[in-house]
Amino acid sequence: MKRGQIAVFLVAGILLLFLSAIGYYFLFKAPEPRAESVEDSATQRIVDICLQQVSEQAVKDLALQGGYFDVPSARIDRATYRIPFYYEPGLKKVPPIETLELEFSKYVDAKLAACADFTGMERQGYRIQAGKPKTSTTIADQKISIETSYPITIELGPNKHKLEKFSHDFESEYKLSHDISQRLVEKAHQEPMYVDLTFLNGLEQPVSYIPYKEDIGIYVVFGPNYLYMFGVKLK
Repeated sequence: MKRGQIAVFLVAGILLLFLSAIGYYFLFKAPEPRAESVEDSATQRIVDICLQQVSEQAVKDLALQGGYFDVPSARIDRATYRIPFYYEPGLKKVPPIETLELEFSKYVDAKLAACADFTGMERQGYRIQAGKPKTSTTIADQKISIETSYPITIELGPNKHKLEKFSHDFESEYKLSHDISQRLVEKAHQEPMYVDLTFLNGLEQPVSYIPYKEDIGIYVVFGPNYLYMFGVKLK
């Protein structure tokens, strides 16, 4: 082989090696971080904190009203809350757990936007546009799960990006309190003029019966950090 041919092969080999190295770099290099990741993180943090605060406060506020955000007209009105009747003579009115989930979602939707304050970011020049939150709640054994669609648009100069999905899970005995309320109402239906203290003492959570007016009483189920309340009309 002539010296000139060897030189051509060497140049071709070096060029092929160089091109392979470039291809390998672009194939396996780590993706560059998004320019708006800081803004995303700040917005996410604001909404996450609010979603946690609002949903955990919902347990305390809604439990006082028998799980309702919009309390039915058959109720006992107190100064700051309203207690629904779960039982009237011959009529069991305990809401199904699906109703409590819907009421929980209403509460979160009503409170979340007021909690999420983007003033600090707006002072830094960001333009924040937030839509209406739409929440789905699952009340399970020992846990409540919140999924919220809350469209938020963040703008800074020519850059514009969006966030929408937020969630929060936390431990709660809320469903157990609801289960106990069903058993209490069934007992009231069977024995409307008698409060069985032995039965109450055998339940998984402490329960008190408070006489309110003649033939009207209020049951209080003591959750870990809330009071689950409902009324009964005995006759």
